[in-house]
Amino acid sequence: MLFLAIFLQADSLPLQGKRYGVEFNIPRLLTYSESWKSASGTFSYFNQEEHVELALPWHVAFYTDREGNIDEEHYDVYNLDIHYRKFLGEEMNGFYLSGFARLSYLNGLLEYEDVYKKTTKLGLGVGLGYRVFPKKQPYYWGIGLIVGRYITGENEIYREVGFGIEDAPFIIDVEFLKFGYAF
Repeated sequence: MLFLAIFLQADSLPLQGKRYGVEFNIPRLLTYSESWKSASGTFSYFNQEEHVELALPWHVAFYTDREGNIDEEHYDVYNLDIHYRKFLGEEMNGFYLSGFARLSYLNGLLEYEDVYKKTTKLGLGVGLGYRVFPKKQPYYWGIGLIVGRYITGENEIYREVGFGIEDAPFIIDVEFLKFGYAF
């Protein structure tokens, strides 16, 4: 309960001169299994004068068959985004709107062939979110939703392994409780 109380106390100058932040998606680690290995995080630059955050979220995932045999069936995903987040209030706290670009690299078996293929895709989109910077603490957390579309690269060509959403033409990504540290 004390943990929640610390995170819910907001300050009008939450970053107190801090310019950078690193985040890690801890809930994603709870989904780690023999057939699905995944991690995601973010590096951020905070421009407090303009109430803007430039963020570089990343995501890697490795899907294998149920026996964990990577030679039989696997699907690798590497995503790197760049986000421009504009906070709506008079401070770097609370709601923000964003625009983003995503570079995705996929490697897996094609849908109807026993052939591996590598694909690079570029996507664009928009988002919204909420960020909490606790009072006089370097730690922060946030939630967000982004939606977009890939504008280059092939879509829906891989066998369904895991969730398979990275192979779709649309980008839908929910950041749920990414925890960060500002420095």
